[in-house]
Amino acid sequence: MRYLTQNEKVHIILLITAFMVMVVISVYLGMNIQRKNYQIFNRKIYAIHTCGEIEPDFENTYNKNKDKIVRHDMFNYKPMLKSSDIIPNDWNNIAKNIGENYDSYDAFVIVHSKESIPYTASALSFMLENLGKPVILTDGELASSLILASETRIPEVMISSQGKLLRGCRTYIGINGFNSNHPNLELYNSLVHPSEPMQIRKINPKIKIIVIKSFPGIDDVYLSSIITSVPVHGIIFEIDGNFPSSPKFLAIIQQLLKKGIIIIAISQNFDNQTLPIGVINGLEMNVCSAYTKLCFILSNVKDKHLTPLLMEQSLKGEIDIKAGVSA
Repeated sequence: MRYLTQNEKVHIILLITAFMVMVVISVYLGMNIQRKNYQIFNRKIYAIHTCGEIEPDFENTYNKNKDKIVRHDMFNYKPMLKSSDIIPNDWNNIAKNIGENYDSYDAFVIVHSKESIPYTASALSFMLENLGKPVILTDGELASSLILASETRIPEVMISSQGKLLRGCRTYIGINGFNSNHPNLELYNSLVHPSEPMQIRKINPKIKIIVIKSFPGIDDVYLSSIITSVPVHGIIFEIDGNFPSSPKFLAIIQQLLKKGIIIIAISQNFDNQTLPIGVINGLEMNVCSAYTKLCFILSNVKDKHLTPLLMEQSLKGEIDIKAGVSA
């Protein structure tokens, strides 16, 4: 049996050492490359828990992603809001909370109930004027939302959905969760960073807007019974297809328009049919967006003659035309 010479032993030790150094370098480079692909832009995040439940495995997910989740402070509503009882004043309070902490944090995450998120996100989109920081709403996925909030520079109100960011005023609840008729947000297709300072535009809780869903058999009697039961400032008609065209129904519509009531028609497909004179085409807006936008305009624009014009202008990317007039 042949024994290794001293020189051979030295060579083997050197080879093993070199191999171990290469392994360490490979691991380091791999980790470094991975870190380069993930950039943290926002170091301080303010999280607001308004209602809904945070995911039960948050602590576990947080511990696994400590290198991606930066410093965050949590403010918990006491008592928590009830999603079925949320009113415009709740939107005012959330906006006020963001405004009070705006200069101290780089991004904001709002934990909210799923069924209320499209309305709240849409309302905040209009209320946070000249927003220059990310505001992300989530229905409980706090860990992933904090990660998204730390890495995005998009200056919008957004909704976190399966690791993607959706525009707040273009999102609705579908069969499989949140859907949007706008592509997932990236920096290239987001709103431009504002040059003016952010300011809060509140919604007047006295503004009354109702949503009426069209159905086969809807008539003037039904419409009159709803309108006469409560004074309203605006009506959102959710229509499957075309606007009702019976003479008696259209006569009621014209009476309402003469009283100064704003009427907006929301539909996925109008089949190129012209709407009655005075009824505003909601274009790409969903019901949540149209409702909150009308609340916002009626609360902040004194000249009511501007309302139809502003409703057909893109203020926060809610419709697919270039943003023009600002409220």
